Amino acid sequence: MKFGELLTQYRQRSHLKKTDLARLLKVSLTYIINLENGMRKPPPFERCRRLIEVLKLSSQETEEFLRTTAQERMPKELTPFCNWQSPKTLGVKEKVTSYDKVQDLKILHDFVTIPLLAHCPTHSQKISDENALGWIALPKEMVRGQRMFLLKVNDDSMNKAAIEPGDTVLINRDAQLKNGDIVVANIQEKPIFRRLYRFDDQVTLSPDSTNLEYKPLFFDKKSQPLLLGAIEVIYLKRVR
Repeated sequence: MKFGELLTQYRQRSHLKKTDLARLLKVSLTYIINLENGMRKPPPFERCRRLIEVLKLSSQETEEFLRTTAQERMPKELTPFCNWQSPKTLGVKEKVTSYDKVQDLKILHDFVTIPLLAHCPTHSQKISDENALGWIALPKEMVRGQRMFLLKVNDDSMNKAAIEPGDTVLINRDAQLKNGDIVVANIQEKPIFRRLYRFDDQVTLSPDSTNLEYKPLFFDKKSQPLLLGAIEVIYLKRVR
C-alpha cells in the first residue's frame, strides 16, 4: 500500500476530515489532498512523527508507515542497498549543530547521515558544519561504517567516465586508493576530480575527458596533493 493510501485509511479511521488534519499539522488543505492523492512525496520524518501522534498509530502501524515513507522518499537508485529493519528510534532535528553529533541523529534504524558539502574540504580528516549544505540519509549497507561525504562535480574533466558537471558524487574518505581510482583532490582550495596513478614518489592525476584542455597534473615527493578520497558512486545525475 502506498503512503497516500495509508494516510487516507488512518485519517478516516480517526474520524478526521482533511481540513482537521491540515489544522492539526499546521499545513494547507491542498498539501493534505496532494499527499493522499500521491501528488507529493511523503513528508519529512519530523512531520511523520507528528502524524503518528495525531493518528494514534500502533507500533506495527508505525513501522509500516515509516517503512513506506522511507521507500517513497528514497531515490530509486538507492533502494537495492536498503535492507529494511524495524526502526528503533525516530528523532529528527531540523538542523545539526555539530558534525560530532551526527551519530546521535537517527532518522531510521538502518540509515546514517552523510554531509553534502558546499566547498572542497581543506583537510581529509576534518569536515566542518559551516561547509555542509545539509545532511543526506543513506542506507548503512551502502556506507559500510566508512567516512563519506557528497560533493557536486564542477567540470567535465571526467566525462568519459560518465561523471558530468552538475552530478553529485559520493566520496569515500577511508578508501584504500589504488592506481586507476577516480579521486577528488584539493588543489588550491578547489576540488579536482582525476584518475590517480602512483609510481614510487611520483603522483599523477590524469583527466578522462573529451575536453583536451585538461592535462595531467604531476607531483613529486615535495609537492604531494591533498587526496580527499575516492568516488564511491554517482549519487545523483544532473537532469539534462
